[in-house]
Amino acid sequence: MRQDATDVAPGKSQGWRVERRVWSEIEAALGGRVVRGEPMGRHTTLRIGGPADLFIEATSADDLRDIVLLARRDQVRYFILGAGSNLLVSDAGIRGLVILNKARQIKFQVRSLESQTRVEPLGGDPAKASTPRVQVESGVILPTLARECIERGLTGLEWSIRVPGTVGGAVVGNAGAHGSDLARSLVSATILDADGSVRNWSPAELQFGYRSSVLKSQTPALRVARPVVLAAEFGLKPSTPEECEARAAEFTEKRKRTQPPGATIGSMFKNPPGDYAGRLIEAAGLKGARAGNAEISNVHANFFVNLGGASAADMVSLIHLAREKVKTMCGVELELEIQLVGEEGKIKVPGSQSQGAGRQAARGRRPVTGRSRKPPVAKSPASRKIRVGILFGGKSGEHEISLLSAQSVMRAINKDRYDIVPIGITTEGRWLSDGDPLKALTDGQVSLPELIQAPRTRRSAKVSRALIPGAAQSGIPPVDVIFPVLHGPMGEDGTVQGLFELADLPYVGAGVMASAVGMDKVAMKDVFRAHGLPIVPYLVFLRGEWERNATEVMAQIEARLGFPCFIKPANLGSSVGITKAHDPVELDAALADAALYDRKLLAEMAVPHVREIECSVLGNDNPMASLPGEVKPGREFYDYVAKYFDENTQLIAPAPISDELTARVRDLAIRAFQAIDCAGMARVDFLLNDETGELFLNEINTIPGFTLVSMYPKLWQATGLSYEELIDRLIDLALERHADKKRNRAT
Repeated sequence: MRQDATDVAPGKSQGWRVERRVWSEIEAALGGRVVRGEPMGRHTTLRIGGPADLFIEATSADDLRDIVLLARRDQVRYFILGAGSNLLVSDAGIRGLVILNKARQIKFQVRSLESQTRVEPLGGDPAKASTPRVQVESGVILPTLARECIERGLTGLEWSIRVPGTVGGAVVGNAGAHGSDLARSLVSATILDADGSVRNWSPAELQFGYRSSVLKSQTPALRVARPVVLAAEFGLKPSTPEECEARAAEFTEKRKRTQPPGATIGSMFKNPPGDYAGRLIEAAGLKGARAGNAEISNVHANFFVNLGGASAADMVSLIHLAREKVKTMCGVELELEIQLVGEEGKIKVPGSQSQGAGRQAARGRRPVTGRSRKPPVAKSPASRKIRVGILFGGKSGEHEISLLSAQSVMRAINKDRYDIVPIGITTEGRWLSDGDPLKALTDGQVSLPELIQAPRTRRSAKVSRALIPGAAQSGIPPVDVIFPVLHGPMGEDGTVQGLFELADLPYVGAGVMASAVGMDKVAMKDVFRAHGLPIVPYLVFLRGEWERNATEVMAQIEARLGFPCFIKPANLGSSVGITKAHDPVELDAALADAALYDRKLLAEMAVPHVREIECSVLGNDNPMASLPGEVKPGREFYDYVAKYFDENTQLIAPAPISDELTARVRDLAIRAFQAIDCAGMARVDFLLNDETGELFLNEINTIPGFTLVSMYPKLWQATGLSYEELIDRLIDLALERHADKKRNRAT
């Protein structure tokens, strides 16, 4: 959701050259935080947008104020970006400075019902003065705020539980859903005025209307700096967490039924008086219409979807089409609800006062339309469903877990959006293509005709060519993206990721390097330590060292780590080969066991009074973390038996820990994800000393278990993202990352 439009401070007539000359001054003043050429597609929910000339993240309301004042002083045009959920950004990008608003402090002030002490508002409606209040900075994400309120039993913002925007953007556009809107709860908004002063604006001053405010109606043509939302205060009503959760669940379910998954922009057009934009577009026969890789959704016609690699030009073509058809057939002029942003004068939509996205937008590809209100017929790769190759099985000891993960993904994936191409790998490393590979591996009934026997056989060519875009001559249409659910070595360690890179194929999850580092516990710890992340003391030995001088190795472990300690093979998952040693006898046996699985042996100090905390991470360059969960193993520690066979093991989501510890876990999880340059998904595991509060990173898993009851999806469900939506998001991230790589020059 966009908070602010492009601003040009007084003195614009001095021209663009003045702005370019002060770039270096801006960069110097902001301490090296400025990035040049940041792609805006990384920061919008539609995954579309060219590069910004200059880009910076504002980390607090004060930081946002200071950056804006600096830009105004130097007469540099700027644009404040929130969650990017109702923006169509030009393929040519945004000129000037883009400020990503990450000011996200939340502060609750709640009085008991028995208290007669009056809580005075910062400004605005006195009727809201005695209610519980929450003061938030403008970069707070709406679903995060709604969840915080729900957990405290405060009602009034449940409608926003699935609205992907920021508080600042919501104030500017009076965001709303399910018959409610922000204006009903807002007490005041803290605004940076055009003259540089900061004051509180009341709802009356903001002049709220349907999806609008006085802030939204102002335009750069006024030649004054537009006011900027720094923070807001809301008045809420006491309820119970259970009642709030029930309302939020109802809204969530309705949104899932009526709105499409994937990369969308929210409602494209405002609802005209007495009607619905989606109904009018559907009546015009445009459900499923496409331009390039952009589509008018078959689920809800007022939602336009990026199927992967769509451009702003594609979207503008569909906007033109929808407006023209609805006006011709229904006599209604549709008004845009989204904002068009980008290089000045480039996005041009008839009837719109917005500016933005490239001459190529006006010359966009001709949309594909249907006849007699039927959806258009798909006649090109861009207009068919996305073919997802789900890769499972493998040679590792986690083969069976991979089959369960694949089964869950195949059952839950949206069949209206995706075609599934199952690809199985036996424990011997043979690839399955025909028939039902999952059933064949699960039942253990793999006959020779079903196997890929050798690289030169016809069936082998089918699978290999299916991994090469455009190789339709094999008889099997190529897959568009691979979703690997291979756990452990030969799947999670960078090996198959290298194959996908060679085939120039999008794939879900981490790249080659991050996968390899995530599998090798020694390399992982070395990287974590280099990034200043908290890890337990550890020692590393080679199998040959232990075999040549076991006494010396054991003496070092006992002297430097003590007992109990953990012995692990460096490269393996699911706790295979891991032993907790309490004395020298157990240590000797533990080293011998670990040496069966790897040449690198890892010894770690055991954390006393330990609790095992886990956190899921999702994203590419700007990842987000779930609410943490807790594992309570039915055995002494979370070993292979406790993970998969012990019914006494409990997976608790979310974890019963403090808000402060929750924030620490989420922050460290994201830092660990970024330290190994991870992408797509990962589960980050922690060890908590429950007596001292010390928190240690244990490991990162780049392809965590993905069954419905696995911790990774369970944590996202607890955070508000369903299993099906999680699959959609991961596929979108894979396509986004591949598209970004295509921008790289090979020579």
